[in-house]
Order: sequence, then structure tokens, then C-alpha cells
Amino acid sequence: MKSSQSFSKLTMRLNDTVRASFHEYRLFWIFSLLLWTKTYVVYQFFFNIPIENTAQAFILLISPISSTLFLFAFSFFFKGNKQKWVLYMLYAVASFILFADAVYYREFTDYLTMPVILQPSNMETLSTSFTSLLEWKDLIILGDVLVLPFILWRINATATAASHRRALVTFATAVVVFLFNLSLAETERPELLTRSFDRELLVKNIGTFNFHVYDAMLQTKTSAQKAMADGSELAKIEKYTRQHYAAPNPDYFGKYKGKNVVVVSFESAQNFTHNMKASNG
Repeated sequence: MKSSQSFSKLTMRLNDTVRASFHEYRLFWIFSLLLWTKTYVVYQFFFNIPIENTAQAFILLISPISSTLFLFAFSFFFKGNKQKWVLYMLYAVASFILFADAVYYREFTDYLTMPVILQPSNMETLSTSFTSLLEWKDLIILGDVLVLPFILWRINATATAASHRRALVTFATAVVVFLFNLSLAETERPELLTRSFDRELLVKNIGTFNFHVYDAMLQTKTSAQKAMADGSELAKIEKYTRQHYAAPNPDYFGKYKGKNVVVVSFESAQNFTHNMKASNG
């Protein structure tokens, strides 16, 4: 009987805490729900992410939560109306990232990475056809970003207090949610984070924002390794290549000498060429 009463009191206290948190920081929860929903909508209607079972569908659903909480946790370092506009700016940045991902995916059926962003030639190629890639459904991603300032302008948030403790708690919660998400993803695809070459798999399991963070970390690590490399390692590499040298196969080497060889490369082929055949066979 006592345990039942204790559980009831704990439940009531938890409900009161949740209600108080939503009342005091309702804009935080509203923006979090908006970004979570928008990200999932992009997954469903802008990306072509294959789902094979219920577990994968659940992982895809929860994958935006950790990054959403972590992003908006920064707003707790501000108070009053500043917190309101910080939430909006973070939401706008996240929306533009989703928009960029959607447009890039529409053209290349792939996800933006740091090397693509940092190479001007790649961005110039995309910019020449940017307007032709836009569709009316892109308003789903950016439409509310244009409308929200007019709504927020009417909301008085001067009573909202800053809370470093709440920010730290939210950061910690985001990390716990991410680890839970990752543990589920690992059951579906072991050693997931070692498969950096399979960007669709990473986005599918850890979410697009977490993927971008992971990609940035990989590129930073690679750049650091290049910067710290020296000639002392070259002798070891040359020795390895000599020991593992594979001589040409005499059965095939020069087999087609004097004949015409046609090589067709499908690198960076666009969607409309898939499953098509050349007119000459």
C-alpha cells in the first residue's frame, strides 16, 4: 500500500515538473517539436531512405531528437526575449541545413559533406542549376522560417529566466538519447560508425544533423593527420608496397592490345539515367 502511494506521489510530482517546465519554457518545447517534425518530414518526402522493418522505422523517428535537444539547449544561457530570438535563429539555421541537404540530394542523390562544401568547384556546379532544382514543396522546410518572426514579435517572453543548470541537464539528456539511438542502430548495423563511406546508412541511423557533426569530426581528424605527417613514415610505406607488390597477370596483361576498348563511367550519374539503356544496346 505504501509503495503504491509513493509511486502515485512520484508520478504526480513528475507530472507537475513537466507541466511547470512546459509552461516556463514552452517556446523551447514548441521549437523542439517543430524541428523534430520537420526533420522527419524531410526524411519521408525529400530523401529516399529505405526502411526494411519496424526497428529501422523507429530509429529513423527518434534520430532527430538528440540533435534537436542539444541545439536548443544553448538557448537556456539567455533570458527574456533574447532566449526567444536565439531559439528562432537556431531553428532557422537548422532549417537551412535541411533545405541544403534536400536540394543537394535532389540533384546528386547524396548528402552534403565537408569536402563538398569546402571545394568551390563543387558549389559552383550546384549553383548553376540551383533555381531549376527548387520545388514548391521546399516551402515545407522554409515557409515557417519566414512566418515565425511575425508571431514571435507578439509574444512577450521577458519573464523567461536563464538557467545554466537546465542547459547542462538538456545537454546531458541529448547525449543519453543519442547513446540510446546509437545502441539501437548498432543492433541493426554493427560497427555503424566505421562505415563513413555509406552516408545513407549513417543518416538513416543517427540523423542528418548528427551525421554532419560526425562528418566534420572525420574531416578534422584527417586534416590533423595530414598536418602532422612527416617523411619518417615514408620508408615504412614504401617497404610495405614493395613487399605486397602484385605483378600483372600474364594471362590478361596486354590481351586487348590493338583492339578498341570502350569504357563507360557512371560516376556522378543523375537520377534520370538510372535503369536506362543506350540506343545502340
